[in-house]
Amino acid sequence: MICHRGRRSGRLYRTPVNAYRRGSTLAIVVLYGEESDWVRNVLAGSAQVVRAGRTHELLRPRIVDPLAEPEAISGPARVLGRLSGKVLLAELGPAAPGFGRGPAATA
Repeated sequence: MICHRGRRSGRLYRTPVNAYRRGSTLAIVVLYGEESDWVRNVLAGSAQVVRAGRTHELLRPRIVDPLAEPEAISGPARVLGRLSGKVLLAELGPAAPGFGRGPAATA
């Protein structure tokens, strides 16, 4: 789930996406084109991703060809990205405090 703000309205949106992680890089398949509002909002401002119960800031988001950076993009993201032609690539920031497993869950 991508959480982003509207460029003009400032309204908060939540958009479900296909995202694949490899290390600290997240590849999000752009199924409806680079001109989709959620893509333009993410590129224009800050955005977070909620994944596996944790919230991470998306750092340095950019649109790439799925074959351009194969070492950063996982296999499934490359395959699905080839169908759509583009992948939004971003680094994951640290998990936001208060989310995920706490100390009691690790014991």
